[in-house]
Amino acid sequence: MHLFDRVDLSGRLSDEDYNARIYAGQRKLLELRLHIGGHLDTPQIGPGVLVVFEGSDAGGKGGAI
Repeated sequence: MHLFDRVDLSGRLSDEDYNARIYAGQRKLLELRLHIGGHLDTPQIGPGVLVVFEGSDAGGKGGAI
């Protein structure tokens, strides 16, 4: 028996929870860009932010991007 055979994969997010988490993540990235650019008090966005995804093949990385 492998370790992964004991992992509970039954957990699911509702569409509402999923969308709320996506929105919160996008908001954090925007705030990071504003902070890096030194523009927290103005609407100018700073430089781009590189986000590195790690995961197995067909793990959902492409959908997140």
